[in-house]
Parts: sequence; C-alpha cells; structure tokens
Amino acid sequence: MAVKYKEVVEESLKPEWREKALLSYHTVEKFGAIGNIYEKDVAPIMKGAIDIHVHGYPEALVDTGWDFAETCRAAYDAGMRAICCKSMWSDTAPMAYFVQQILDDYARSKGDEPGRFRVFGGVVLNYSVGGLNPVAVKTSLKLGGRCVWLPSHDAAHHRKVLGEAGGVEVLDKNDNPLPELREIFDLVAQYDAILDTCHLGTRERYIVIEEAVKAGVKRLL
Repeated sequence: MAVKYKEVVEESLKPEWREKALLSYHTVEKFGAIGNIYEKDVAPIMKGAIDIHVHGYPEALVDTGWDFAETCRAAYDAGMRAICCKSMWSDTAPMAYFVQQILDDYARSKGDEPGRFRVFGGVVLNYSVGGLNPVAVKTSLKLGGRCVWLPSHDAAHHRKVLGEAGGVEVLDKNDNPLPELREIFDLVAQYDAILDTCHLGTRERYIVIEEAVKAGVKRLL
C-alpha cells in the first residue's frame, strides 16, 4: 500500500497552502471575492437539495448563529429535501430525532404533510468521542445516524498542516488501516451509512477509500 501511493503529493503541506489554512482556521476573512451570489440565483438550486454537511448551534467550535431547528426550518421553506447535522464534538443522531419532530410540527403548521423534509445526524471521530471509536460509531448508527466522519480538527494530518503535534492516526506504519478503522468500515457497511474522509491527507484518503470499498462500504465522501 505504501508503494502504490508513494508519489501522491500532499498539497496542503506546501507553505503557501499551510499559510492559507492557518488564516482560514483562525479568522473568518475571505481570500478574495470573485463575484456576488443572490437569492434569486440560488433559490432554484435549493429545490429538492440535500445538504450533508451542516453546522449549527449548539457547537463548541463553529458558531453559525442559528441552531439546527432554525436552520432546518429555513431549509424546509427553501424547498430542500434533507439535511445532515454535523458537530465537531458530539454525536448529532439523538438531536436529529428531536429536530425531526420540530420540523414535522412545522410542516403541519403550514398545512403540509410531515415527512417531506428529513433530518439526519452522525458522528465525527474526534477525541471528544474517543477518536477511532467503534463503540461511538455503532451507538450513533443504532440511534439513526447516517454519516460517519473520520477525524476533522483532531486528525493527525489536520494538526500537521497547522503545525500542531499529535492527532488521531488512521493508518499504521505500513500504511494499512488500523484495526479499529477496519471495524468502523464493517459497521458503516452493515448499516449502509456514509463514510466521510473529512480532514485526512490525500494519501490517507486514497488508502482509506480503497480499503473501505473492499470492506463493503458503498457511500463515500
């Protein structure tokens, strides 16, 4: 495996990209606008859309200003089909269940049948849930979670880009998936969920995707 992908270039570790990563991580500044986006242009695209990467309050890191119920109501009004709620630090599957009840009531208040709009959750495998923790994954999936994100801000590659030490590794010294990651592959395949490579490095992604497919995972990002 190490030989097969030895030529893969990690663009994110180049100085110019690391500088931009640090800027985006610690500020909300833009790198430069190239145009304007208007609601009239976006509205047709939103009809029937599904967003599988949505942050909302409560969240320890990303403060969008809206909680998940508010976000989902806005998505409903825009004609979207579904949203998958994402938190960097906790499993959103239990919360998604209750937000779904709120959205069903919202649909009824508008004279619509509930169920047109679906709310899903999942778990990001950062340190707050134990890193590559098969128990956390199984719990989330049993509670209705539909997406398993590999580590984001605690990923070893993410920390390396930012010049920080440590982080959650997903491969062993021979570039093979760690045993707990293979167990996670099996769980994702069993529940036909989505596996998202999240903040892994490019080389890691190639290996993880290849091995996940071998394990029967059908939905990958």
